[in-house]
Amino acid sequence: MQEQIFRSSWDKLTKGITAFVVLLVLGIPALVLWKHLDEGSGNAWLYFGIALLISLLFLGACAWFAPRYYTVDANEVVIRRWGADVRIARDEISEIRELEKKDMRRTIRTFGCGGLFGYFGWFYNPTMKSFLFYGNNRDHLILIETDKRKYVIAPDETSEMIAVMGG
Repeated sequence: MQEQIFRSSWDKLTKGITAFVVLLVLGIPALVLWKHLDEGSGNAWLYFGIALLISLLFLGACAWFAPRYYTVDANEVVIRRWGADVRIARDEISEIRELEKKDMRRTIRTFGCGGLFGYFGWFYNPTMKSFLFYGNNRDHLILIETDKRKYVIAPDETSEMIAVMGG
């Protein structure tokens, strides 16, 4: 089987949260510079540089782990990220199914990002218990269950991906 690629588009909430947080985080160094220039501090540009570096490191770390797209081949499902990819061996998958909105009710993020560059990390809800979520939207969801963990992904072409994976 040739590798197939499945996109994951940002939903409106991801776009809004990402834009707001990027502007906020990059606005902090500007405020630091403005405050220190206003006070006549000789170190204003140094403080600005430090604040900018910290802001860029924060945004870079979040983007590093964000899901970009998914690939499926004969051996595995891969969640492609800027950082290390997440690989799920197909022979370890015990269940694949499309999720409905009701399956995600009362979901809370326990560790990860909930909208900044996507939704990724550990999440919990009373129905599925603890699971890893790697998606950019909350509308096109697939549950991939193995003996060890549960994954929720969000490809744009949900039905096509399930068909390719044999679900």
